[in-house]
Amino acid sequence: MTKHVPKLVYDRLTARERALLGLRAALEDVTENENVRDTMPVSQFAEFSRLVSRLGGLQLAMSSMLPLLHARVDGLRVRLVLLQHRVALRDLCQETSPLLGPHEGMVPPELADGSLVGEIIAVESARFRDVWAESWQGLVVCEQVLKETVVLLDHGELLPPRLGALLPAIRDELNRLRASARPVVGPMRRPPRDERLLADLRELVGGSERRIV
Repeated sequence: MTKHVPKLVYDRLTARERALLGLRAALEDVTENENVRDTMPVSQFAEFSRLVSRLGGLQLAMSSMLPLLHARVDGLRVRLVLLQHRVALRDLCQETSPLLGPHEGMVPPELADGSLVGEIIAVESARFRDVWAESWQGLVVCEQVLKETVVLLDHGELLPPRLGALLPAIRDELNRLRASARPVVGPMRRPPRDERLLADLRELVGGSERRIV
């Protein structure tokens, strides 16, 4: 193909198509064809800038939210293991305390019968539920903003692949932790979407004129 043929094609590109070509080049780590921008008419500048800003904002938002979500999920795993160990210790104390007989002056009764451990479990279970709820709300707003960007672009496959893989993986892990923790912390309901957090994330990304509710 001769050099002038692609340029004729570029002349007919829409602002959206130019933004998508730029995104594809960035994802493939190659230099964007200079004709993408050189042939852009002034009438497309505003739309092109809006789309590019949206993509940049999405990257910025996800680069701040995803590490936080990962850290919370990792923390929940550790909390669950500690809770499970404490439950085992409480149960052991309750089973062995009647067999040991009186031990005045040696071990406090609340420690010997597991009641102190039980109080610790109650406090930590409440904290586990709070952190899980916060993590779930963060996940939901990330998914929402990602959906809005897919609608805006009409090309979800061009979004960074890791976003398409990481968010479902985090959702699966939070569901797994919720099920595993149920015998220890009791039932946990999924909290409602945090509209304030969603508004903050939308503002960081740059908003969308076509939102999915």
